[in-house]
Amino acid sequence: LGPTLVDYPYSVIPLNFEGLGSTDVEHNDEDDSGPPPLSQDMQLDFEILDIEPPYTRLNVDRLESATKRKNRGNECYRKGDLQGALKWYDKAMMVVRSPRGFRASKKQAEELNEIVRLNRAACMLKLSRYEEAVFECQRVLETERGAVSLKAWLRLAEAQIALGHEDDAETALLQALMVQPGNPTASKSLANVRAKRKESKAKQSKVYRKMFAGGKKRASGAESEAKPDIEISTPGFGH
Repeated sequence: LGPTLVDYPYSVIPLNFEGLGSTDVEHNDEDDSGPPPLSQDMQLDFEILDIEPPYTRLNVDRLESATKRKNRGNECYRKGDLQGALKWYDKAMMVVRSPRGFRASKKQAEELNEIVRLNRAACMLKLSRYEEAVFECQRVLETERGAVSLKAWLRLAEAQIALGHEDDAETALLQALMVQPGNPTASKSLANVRAKRKESKAKQSKVYRKMFAGGKKRASGAESEAKPDIEISTPGFGH
């Protein structure tokens, strides 16, 4: 038999068998066209060409493809082409949407997934698509790696502030400060959120006081109108 390729899950090994024959076929020494007789001794020569699993190369190629798409998106973002950037980020996400499928390259896929999602969030913030930005940040923060991403917490807070969700924004900023204590961006934003909320509460309190005062005034006027005019006559003397 000539060299034979046997494809195993983890390698491709060329095999060369010598001394194999068949007992069903009579061998003629003068005719070399038939197979040789079966030998008691069999020599097996093999060479391991590559011990890398076949899927590893495929995963590396996929990661390289996703990285190139992400970089194209970055170029568009720097030029101010946000729609173009989103298009390329979407293409990159199509490759790394499920990092678990990358097996040995899972860590690299998770990292790229996080980068692409946060880049998408940055585009959506600039496009005023705040709810979508919240979604992208939350997807990152759901993972063990993303939970300690300062960038994810800051962008989530920015989106929540734009939506008027001061409580959610404060929570995100406090988490950002836990990741990086004293971070100037988080500290400044937190102070602004608290000041805005204090101002909002003061305005609400003022409105309530006016409503209460107006209610009392209307109630007092209604009470006065309800009183009948009573004429008291005092009987004169001598009657």
